[in-house]
Amino acid sequence: MPACPTPDGAPSPCPNPNLCPLCGAPNVCAQAAGAPQDAPCWCLKMTFTPELLARLPDAERGMSCICQACANAASASVPPA
Repeated sequence: MPACPTPDGAPSPCPNPNLCPLCGAPNVCAQAAGAPQDAPCWCLKMTFTPELLARLPDAERGMSCICQACANAASASVPPA
């Protein structure tokens, strides 16, 4: 696995953009798989709450997509507005 730089300069494993950073399952994200940015993806119909996004490890923010199961579980735990 390639090493990525960290803020303190120590190498660490690079995040896999095709795996959910929360559970490690495939995220099945069209963009993570290399599709054009305007390609349809399940995630475009989801709302990712700030609480869910706050659970992402710092090294994986903006690097790996959350999977649909984790997104669904988080949205199910949010009370309706």
